[in-house]
Amino acid sequence: MSTRIKNVVLLQPRSTGGNFEYVAIPRQGMLFLSSALRDHSGPYLYDRDIWFEDRCGRIDPDRDLDGVDLLLVTALVNETPRAYEIARLARQFHPGIKIIGGGPQMGPLPAEAIEQAGLDVVVQREAEDIIGDLCDLLLTYEGRDLITELHKLDGIAFMDDGKLVQKPFRRMIDPDLVELPDFASMRGLTRQNPMAAGVLETSRGCTESCTYCEVIQQFVGYRRIKPETELKRLRQLMQMADDGLIHKSPFDGRFPVFISDDLHSPPRRATKFRDERLQRSLNWRSALTAEGIDPEKQFFFISQNRAELGRTLR
Repeated sequence: MSTRIKNVVLLQPRSTGGNFEYVAIPRQGMLFLSSALRDHSGPYLYDRDIWFEDRCGRIDPDRDLDGVDLLLVTALVNETPRAYEIARLARQFHPGIKIIGGGPQMGPLPAEAIEQAGLDVVVQREAEDIIGDLCDLLLTYEGRDLITELHKLDGIAFMDDGKLVQKPFRRMIDPDLVELPDFASMRGLTRQNPMAAGVLETSRGCTESCTYCEVIQQFVGYRRIKPETELKRLRQLMQMADDGLIHKSPFDGRFPVFISDDLHSPPRRATKFRDERLQRSLNWRSALTAEGIDPEKQFFFISQNRAELGRTLR
């Protein structure tokens, strides 16, 4: 019997090395997509399960995807072989499952992803603005009717009569479109298995145009998050730490917040962006202090920047 509630697994495969997951800090893409599906208004309600293999262990596509309607899978280049393996096995064991791929590896190379993994659709670049409508289409239409509907969406790739179709890119989305990541749907996040740090997104994209970089393929244009959204995300992390879902130091009770921006500005511009980030953190301090919260007793920041910034910090 058909039901309006549909089961979705959002999967980030195990990395082969070098990712933040080795200290139990997940990337946030699937967390924001899950929030977008939760808030989507359409014919279906989506029950979401976010599976980070580096935290939860390897997924068994036969057992763990039984009864799942949709599999959403992302990958960096070092995760791609595992992503393709999971998608192929998901299709083998569950022929009716719908599979969407995306992320900085599959997005720019949709032909490879569809051929190697048997995906239904590849989303190119960001997906919060389209994921609900796309899932609705995959679950509502079949055959030629589905292909006709997919042609109406931009920023996706799919096969039509044996030929790859790549629709024009959509405009860059508002990075505040989804304000808070959906940590509540994250499998295995408990007081017994907390995150090692909070993760805070304060901008998307990068100021540079390095041709080898996956980041600017996925997040085109440097876009800052609104200050009020940053504060909402900080409050979310503080509440999670209080609930035991982010590890607090046994020495001073603080927890680390990793600023996930991929900002590697060249030396002549490094100080400008350091000053910008410093001012934003001072604004966070002022806002939280006004609420009676001493942020320096709550958390400390970890940020990735160029080493040249240290010259002005001595």
